[in-house]
Amino acid sequence: MLPATRVEQARAVAQRVHAALADRALPGVEPPRVMTVSMGLSNFDPLRPLDQTLRALDDALYTAKHEGRNRTVVV
Repeated sequence: MLPATRVEQARAVAQRVHAALADRALPGVEPPRVMTVSMGLSNFDPLRPLDQTLRALDDALYTAKHEGRNRTVVV
């Protein structure tokens, strides 16, 4: 959760997370491997029921995984 953050700003944070993970190999793992992350992003709309927002974010996460993982999908 990134309160008071626009989607463009959240996308930039997600890109920094992707880059930070890509730069660090998992310690003690041979051959060296890096961790990846798939994320779903959405604006919070106080007029939209929370369960709908969470369902949309969950769908975005599965879309990111099915499109090749290690990516961010904005809904």
